[in-house]
Amino acid sequence: MTIQSNPLLIHCGIEKVSSYLSIPSNLSSLLPKDRISEFQSDDQGCAFKVQGGITISLVFSERNEQGIRYMSGNKSPFPFTLQIQLTAKDGGVEGYLHFTGDTSPMVAMLAKNPLTALFNDMGKNLKIQLESQS
Repeated sequence: MTIQSNPLLIHCGIEKVSSYLSIPSNLSSLLPKDRISEFQSDDQGCAFKVQGGITISLVFSERNEQGIRYMSGNKSPFPFTLQIQLTAKDGGVEGYLHFTGDTSPMVAMLAKNPLTALFNDMGKNLKIQLESQS
């Protein structure tokens, strides 16, 4: 299953965006509070429950020229990669979330729409969070 969020432009420097996303505890401010509970984090990753009781675990993997990569942790229901693509543009940073998960077709059918909405919300919240700090 592959999901790509809507692209967006954040009006701040790429270093600020990249640094912010490299800290797992900062992901808490990007998640929609009405659909997420039991957020926990440490230096290596974070975990939270999504509406419906499924626990998602993200482990920081790397920060590179393309952006930030998180991998599924041991509490996740299936293996996945979440790449946050970042590109410097005039006036800011263009970015989107790219999710690749190894799921059965049935799980993909059930999870695709809720995950797409979650990733789009995370992008919007990132824009709000970082532009309000500028």
